[in-house]
Amino acid sequence: LDKGNLKHTIKAKPKTINFYLASLKELFKREMLKDRITKSPFAHIKNLKVDKPRPEYYTKEEIQAFFNQPMNPEYYNAFKAYLLTGMRFEELANLKVDDIDLNEKTISVCNKEGFKTKTENAVRIIPMSDDLYNIVSALLKSSGPNEYVFRSPKGEKLRERSLLEVCKRVAKKAGITSRPFIHKFRHTFATMLVQSDVPLETIKELLGHSSVVETEIYAHNKTNHRHHQVRILDNLFKS
Repeated sequence: LDKGNLKHTIKAKPKTINFYLASLKELFKREMLKDRITKSPFAHIKNLKVDKPRPEYYTKEEIQAFFNQPMNPEYYNAFKAYLLTGMRFEELANLKVDDIDLNEKTISVCNKEGFKTKTENAVRIIPMSDDLYNIVSALLKSSGPNEYVFRSPKGEKLRERSLLEVCKRVAKKAGITSRPFIHKFRHTFATMLVQSDVPLETIKELLGHSSVVETEIYAHNKTNHRHHQVRILDNLFKS
């Protein structure tokens, strides 16, 4: 039995095959611990490569059409914040007034009571654009010190399901035919920065990725620089 034969024998996705491989390896590992066998027949079998799908993002035209649609200002502000910070849903939904520094124009994504970041690297400081700074400044004027910055129209904590429904409804009115979802604003944030030649290391820090390898999934969207780079070879034919 080898990886190649296994791949053709079992008609399943690599991720599914890897799941079964892990189960089999664990089974034979236990048998070895019980001295029932001396070697696992799956010890040499490596997991199949799982290709990550390219992240979907909103185009500039879709973003403009989306924010041109009428919607509750609370939802408008939340969507705008997702786009301008690249924050995950839980990060923005749990953002509190104390996490904002208006003097430094920054947002602190950090662990707090009732919320823990996805990873240690997700703890970070995000600078605010002028547009976002104006939005946050206005919101803080009517917020208490321990209140959430972005709230629902009823003044409650944002709920992902409710916000997703609004996102889909607004996208439909805007004529957006690609799949609308909240995390797509994060992908758009990263993609637009890549296309603006912002270094991947910087984008990694802004997104709170553990490694730049995670951020490289957006690198395929950077195409505008390639023509300039290959034109360098034209100099070979100039005297």
